[in-house]
Amino acid sequence: MLPITPRSKASTADRVPTSSRSRSRSQLRCLALRPLLEGLEDRLLLADLSGAVNEDRAFLDPNDPVEITGDTWINSNATLTFGPGVRVSMGDGLNLNVKNQGKLVFGGG
Repeated sequence: MLPITPRSKASTADRVPTSSRSRSRSQLRCLALRPLLEGLEDRLLLADLSGAVNEDRAFLDPNDPVEITGDTWINSNATLTFGPGVRVSMGDGLNLNVKNQGKLVFGGG
């Protein structure tokens, strides 16, 4: 183990410039993380929807698919909107109910 020398007593020859030390650590970090991050670039954000919709909700980005993962109901005076091109998937045997005065809108309008 290396001894810890207070900064004021260390000679300049013993010191490694902070910027070069940080740069090399940063570069090593980037190299180590690159394989992990590259695999995430093509993934889409998947929104889950389940349960009661009590207030207006909108899914408008066509790049963000929505998956209905459980029985879902739109309560009175709430609107569930899916914008144009938004992909919506729903598992077998699940229900999507629109209660009195609730609204389900596809296409953003």
